[in-house]
Amino acid sequence: MEKTLAIKLAKVLIAAAWSDGELSNDEMNAFKDLLFNIPDLSGEEWPEIEVYMESPVKEEEAQQLIEDAVASIKSNQDKADAREFLDRLVSSDGIVTQDEQSFLDEVLQAIDSKKTGIMETMTSIIKSSLSKRRQKLGTTPSREERIEDFIKNTVYFKLKTEISSKEISFDDIGDNELRKLCLAAGIMAVLAWVDKDISPKEKNAINNALSENWGLDANRTSVVTELACSKALKGLDRFRLCRSFFKCTDYNERTSFLKTLFSVANSSENTSNDEIEEIRTISKLLRLGHKDFIDAKLTVPRDDRGGL
Repeated sequence: MEKTLAIKLAKVLIAAAWSDGELSNDEMNAFKDLLFNIPDLSGEEWPEIEVYMESPVKEEEAQQLIEDAVASIKSNQDKADAREFLDRLVSSDGIVTQDEQSFLDEVLQAIDSKKTGIMETMTSIIKSSLSKRRQKLGTTPSREERIEDFIKNTVYFKLKTEISSKEISFDDIGDNELRKLCLAAGIMAVLAWVDKDISPKEKNAINNALSENWGLDANRTSVVTELACSKALKGLDRFRLCRSFFKCTDYNERTSFLKTLFSVANSSENTSNDEIEEIRTISKLLRLGHKDFIDAKLTVPRDDRGGL
């Protein structure tokens, strides 16, 4: 199967799995097993698919994905390949809900009704051009337009996705500042997760840091902290977080943030050696010197850091 069609069908399959409102671990693993077999799928292309696993795909978005996939079908062979691709997923775990089956039936019907003649090809080109213009004029960015955020600032991506559903506004905070605080929350959550557990005290310390540095009220700090901690459990990319945070902060902000990290580390069961070493690594990624690290470490009482 042609790779572009496979990628578009993969997005449709994920939308189908979301049709019942949830995406289980078994479904996600089945997807990954199937999608890893797409020929020559690059590391840069994988996030284009993975971004649709992040949160439910709503009906309007799902319909657009179906249209995009069907528009890529140019021949009867494409039709056969698309059907086989869909059938492989359906049979991968043997469990398909009624909502998922209805969605897949709709996709299969769209594929079967797809014409593959010359006139249809010309029509598809025209429709594709109009669709791209429509997207350019639209005000709401698609997931693909936000892939960079999905990769480099997952907490921000998730927050922007959920703001409307949670009925919480961050309009008083500029977008650049919102990105910065989400990066900071992500790094703090990574630190808190060093011992594979994030305690209520550590969450409270992250809340306090967001409140003191960005003036967020309790409701909004709680939302950002919970998002950051939930993403840390799934594996936030510390290197990308730190690199992005470095780019949007100055030296004074970074040295101050290092002290905040020690405050978070010391909020529960004092500061462990593992936490100190994690902060040391973060300090290096933020391009801070050894003296900056020591100065920040000394803000924690000696007895609270095991004499280190």
